[in-house]
This record gives sequence, C-alpha cells and structure tokens, in this order.
Amino acid sequence: MIIPGFIAPVLASVESPQDGNPVIAVLNHAKDHKIGEIAGMPVTAFQVMLAISAVVLVGAALLCDRRSLVPRGFLRNTFESIMLFIRDEMVRPAFGGHGDAFVPFFSTCFLFILTVNLLGMVPLPVIGGTATSALPVTGALAAIVMLVSFFSGLFTAKSHFLSLFIPSGLPTALKPLLFVLELVGFFIKHGVLMVRLFANMLAGHLVIGAFVALIFVYKSYGVAVPAIGLSLFVSCLELLVAFLQAYVFTLLAVLFVGGMVHPDH
Repeated sequence: MIIPGFIAPVLASVESPQDGNPVIAVLNHAKDHKIGEIAGMPVTAFQVMLAISAVVLVGAALLCDRRSLVPRGFLRNTFESIMLFIRDEMVRPAFGGHGDAFVPFFSTCFLFILTVNLLGMVPLPVIGGTATSALPVTGALAAIVMLVSFFSGLFTAKSHFLSLFIPSGLPTALKPLLFVLELVGFFIKHGVLMVRLFANMLAGHLVIGAFVALIFVYKSYGVAVPAIGLSLFVSCLELLVAFLQAYVFTLLAVLFVGGMVHPDH
C-alpha cells in the first residue's frame, strides 16, 4: 500500500505525542518546524524542502541534452514542451506577441512550484512537508511576481507609468479616485495570489490529517480502514492539485505582468 507523504511521519510520532493529544500531533504535521541551526540561524523543514526542490530542478535542467537544436531525451522534451505550452497558451495571448522574454521566468515559476508540491507528497522523515502550504513561502513567490509586474511596467511605460493605474476615457474628476482604487487593487490581487496557493495546498494536508486523527480518537479498526482509504483518495486528489495550482499560479502571474506590460491587449 502506498502511504501518502503526510501520513507516514504522522504515524511514527503519534504513539507518544509531546502534548498528550494525538489529534494535535497529527494536525501539527501540516506546519513548518525547526530541525536545526546553521551559524545560529534556525533551519526549518520547509527551508530544506525548498532547497531540495531547487537542486532537483537545476540538476534536471543540467542533465538535459543541449548539444542539438532538435530536442532529445525525456528531460529535454519535457522542459521544452512545458515552455512551449506556457509561451503559446499563456504568454503570447496575454502579451500580444511581445512577451517571449518573460517565458523563462514563468516557466521557472511553474516548474519550481510543481516540484515543491510533488516533493511535499514524498514521505521524507524529519524534513517532509509541502513548503507551498506555508504563507511566508507563497508570500515570497507572490512578492517576486509583484516586483516583476511593477518593474516591467515601469521599464515599458517609463514616464507614463502612473497612467497604467488610470483607465482611459475617464472624466478628470474621477481619475484621482480610480488611481487610488487601481493602486490598491494592484497589491490586493498579488495578495490573493499568495493566499490562493497557500490555502489550496494546506487544505489537502488538513483533510488528510483530520481523517488520520479519527483513528486515534475512536481507536477502532472500523474507523481506521475507511479513514486510511479516504486519506489515500485525498492524496490522489492532491497529486492533481499539485499540477493544477502550479498552473493557476503561473497563469495569474502571466495575466498580472501582462496587464502592466501590455495593458491594452
């Protein structure tokens, strides 16, 4: 039987939970936790998972066969297929054919988030966990997208940058009000980008944790069997969500940056 990555470390620790409450012990595995220190700085499990994801992604890119213009090998074909999809189905429709320079950035966003999500499902002891289920991680990703949006719009519009926050055709009296609303909306939509990824990735872990916790609440095989079955089912759904949320985050990032670079498209 395949045990979801969230369940394996949980079952190893609930026998003697430190706080005396097995339900809390189960649900606490959805949170980040400190695993050590380096030069006096705390190191958490999610930080390690982010580092591992980056190493895996960079290592896979370096292993690609780059000697030929014709794609060869599984990794090269996979990377190229993803980048072509992002370019043709996301970037060019949003940027009007002027956004090919942004394809590497959006491809990196998609691949990195997908790698973090998938590795979070692997039952790794001590360091196991999905880093994108932590608000600081998704906040950092959304902040990067926001900075790219801001500076891309500033570089493209130059002296007309502020006009990007004022819809065309408005009466002069309404322009100050709409400018404030558009500016606030610029920050809000990137905040939503942060919360959306965090909430969707955390929700699956909490649902699985709730099912596993039922085993230790009722201490019955009659509950344990369906609880593990439902946990496996939700884990399969999480595999789909891992791909879906990487796609949605990238798509929204494309729309936000494209709105600043090519607002009339």
